[in-house]
Amino acid sequence: MKALETIETFLRDRIGFPSLTALSKDEEVMKKSDLLIRIFYACGPFMAFLFLIMNAPPVPRQNFDPLWALQWVTIFHLDVNTTAVAVGVLFVVASMLALLWYKERSIRALFFFAVWQVTTYDGSFGVSTHIWYPWLFVSFILIFLPDGSRTTNTDKARTTLLVIWWAQAYMMLLYSMAGFWKFFIGFGQLFQGEISNLSPYGFPYQVAWSLNQIQNQAPFGPFFIEHPYIVWPLYIGSSLFQFFALWTMVRPRLQLLWGFELITFHTMTFLVLGTNFYQFIPIVIVLFCFSPFVPERVTATMVLYDLPLVGWALRRWRPTS
Repeated sequence: MKALETIETFLRDRIGFPSLTALSKDEEVMKKSDLLIRIFYACGPFMAFLFLIMNAPPVPRQNFDPLWALQWVTIFHLDVNTTAVAVGVLFVVASMLALLWYKERSIRALFFFAVWQVTTYDGSFGVSTHIWYPWLFVSFILIFLPDGSRTTNTDKARTTLLVIWWAQAYMMLLYSMAGFWKFFIGFGQLFQGEISNLSPYGFPYQVAWSLNQIQNQAPFGPFFIEHPYIVWPLYIGSSLFQFFALWTMVRPRLQLLWGFELITFHTMTFLVLGTNFYQFIPIVIVLFCFSPFVPERVTATMVLYDLPLVGWALRRWRPTS
């Protein structure tokens, strides 16, 4: 498989990622990869159950206008309540089948289709939403896993690892793009003399606006509004973690640290802003807390030298470390 070899060569020789061929021959690494895939699909029924709870009739959302991928609703003249139940049941059935037969590509494709319908339903109320995108795109990527049970075939093992790396890279790209736009917009506001999200009072203003918009009380919201100079370094640090998220795809020893930070980020987003992105947390846990690319032995020194900015400075100061 020439394409696979080209990608592996690029990852190994150009950016220093461990050899996929070597990793594919490591039985422990392959056991971890199997476990990761199994846990991902084991989370499916739970996510389907949460979807049913969040969309139980009567559906409180207004202005239901099915997008093109949900046009079967129009054909059968289904109202929003019936649609919510139908999509939820499809999600439950596909999730249960994937839990049992996740090694079959056709079942993984069915699971993707169910998540696609959930995503389409969620975006059919006149407001663009991206909360189900991680499940949508990761389930699509995992369709490309080798079909059937894993064998000792090196190509299949390498393909499995490459697909997992692809799914991880997609997730980290999401966070890196979010971090990039925070800094891009922030510096633009600074240059125009406006209150930037990078200034001490920028994030408290954002918290106050968000709480007013959703008319909801967040437990930590008032504290973040009233103590801008305490909150400011936390916000900048979190933004830097997001900006450099993609770096963990070439420095896998950082993946556990970034996974922990991203879980904290989503938890604090709910506690501070009152917005709920619970769909992201299981994906982060599965892909990065059970990553097959994290070595068995990771020390604090290794992590420090792999960090962006900090690691570059340390290598200049102590290049032999």
